[in-house]
Amino acid sequence: MPKRPGFGSRGAETLLYTNCFQLSAPTECEVFRYNLETEQSHGTRKLRRIIGLLLNEHFTEAREHIASDLSSTLVSLIDLLQGDSTPHVFDVHYTDEFTHGDPRTPSVYRVRVIPTGKISISSLAEYLSSTNPSDVCHNKAEILHALTVILGHYSRASSDIVPMDGNKRFAVSGSLAEPFNLGAGLEALRGFSFSVRAATARLLVGCQVEYSLCFRAGGLPKIISAYRREASPSSVRLERFLRRVQVEVTHYRRQREDDSSESSHIPRFKVIAGLASPSDGRILPHPPIVPRHGSGPREVQFWLQDPVQNVDDNSSDVEMGEVFESSGYDNGRYVTVEDYFVRRK
Repeated sequence: MPKRPGFGSRGAETLLYTNCFQLSAPTECEVFRYNLETEQSHGTRKLRRIIGLLLNEHFTEAREHIASDLSSTLVSLIDLLQGDSTPHVFDVHYTDEFTHGDPRTPSVYRVRVIPTGKISISSLAEYLSSTNPSDVCHNKAEILHALTVILGHYSRASSDIVPMDGNKRFAVSGSLAEPFNLGAGLEALRGFSFSVRAATARLLVGCQVEYSLCFRAGGLPKIISAYRREASPSSVRLERFLRRVQVEVTHYRRQREDDSSESSHIPRFKVIAGLASPSDGRILPHPPIVPRHGSGPREVQFWLQDPVQNVDDNSSDVEMGEVFESSGYDNGRYVTVEDYFVRRK
């Protein structure tokens, strides 16, 4: 290409900044690529956990040489299947830190690791810097995808960073977290997205600033108070605001059977379906008493069966799932939710 005439001889010199960073690849850099398949379809969070367990159980020694999107692709500097080009099936013993079941009897999932060949990352860098118009790089897209997987591995594996759609990343804790309080129980998180691109004679990593709207961390009563104070006191709008929100319930703590330490606490999560309503449980023999929509624990009453009668009648039909340890109720009676948990302490 001919040079521009008079380049840099007139005008004022201006320094420009861009959101691209040059990516350097070592010479003769080759990686092995694998596709990952599971026999069943899983949600994003569970699939990430399954692939993570696969790496921990079957590729422990090579873990420092592996990068994965924890979904469908695995890239490694060494041959994980030792030259075998046929797919391998591995059993993964699934245990989730949030699972309420017995961790000693985990579910077993089968993951198929399919080798798709070896690709040369340095060949793409050589192609981009070549002056021969007849040169062709046939696996350009595969190399760019492998580089994206490698660059995104740390942020996907880190517990402080949450991956979102595409290559978006948001730090939720630690020094990288940048929350901004929006009021009414909401906050904005500042994150980033990235992609590897081929440019003239070099590889570039393009970065973009991203923002995501989320609920503020903390106790649910504080979120409700902030919403009613700063947004709307309406219980109908509050119900829409909270519907399908996942919260950790803390009214009692569940410990792992083989460990009584503080770290053995198993978090329990529930999804909010709505607020209490007078129409709740109308088909039950003893429907709960809800004075108004959005009633709290001091107002909502449920029927508590007498534990003594349960033993005599050999019945386990307790609508709340548990009963008081005392025998203060003859044949059963209505009790508020607050009173129930106060007595259980």
